Amino acid sequence: MNTNKHRLIQSAAAIATTVIVVSLVSFLPMDSILLSFVAFCAAVTVGMTMSLLMSQIAENRIKKRDGTVFISYAVQDKTFVRELVSLLERNRFRVVYDENVLKIGDNIKEKIAQCINESDLIIGVFSRKTDEHSFFHEELKYAISANKIVFPLVIDKDVELPSELSHIMFADFTENRKEVEKLLIGSLVLALNEINGSTNRIGSRGSGLKPRD
Repeated sequence: MNTNKHRLIQSAAAIATTVIVVSLVSFLPMDSILLSFVAFCAAVTVGMTMSLLMSQIAENRIKKRDGTVFISYAVQDKTFVRELVSLLERNRFRVVYDENVLKIGDNIKEKIAQCINESDLIIGVFSRKTDEHSFFHEELKYAISANKIVFPLVIDKDVELPSELSHIMFADFTENRKEVEKLLIGSLVLALNEINGSTNRIGSRGSGLKPRD
């Protein structure tokens, strides 16, 4: 039995025990001061137990929201990507990208493939620089072949998506960035819920984002 379930069972047992004790005490011959003290202690116990229960429920919800997102991008777009990482982490996503997983001596292709396999969602950041980087396109092709949900982000004007992603809704970060950030987070959450089986399948990958004309 995991720790969270054990704590919840303990909390429920504590509430039940307190209720039983209060019920029994009410039938015992006690003076009003002692009875008031016992009732006060019982109320404090119930309050603390309920607080523990609520914190555990909130913790469970947060854990359910967590998901791992892998970001593929061109090195020249690192400034944008670091801002994106900050946005995702603020919204309780675990972010994986070259800067926080690769170390000297790693086989780059094998390490990135492992990260993609272990990630729930994939983000591809498209700019005018991405065509110059074969690694970027290899990573996305591998993600697609692994049947991962890919979210294309376009950060420069007049950037074309590859044919493999031409049918996918994309996030246009060249305009209304704050609004697009909200749509992106909402779409990632929907996709993560879909993976976890906690909601119906969304209509298309990246639903809520901008369609390619």
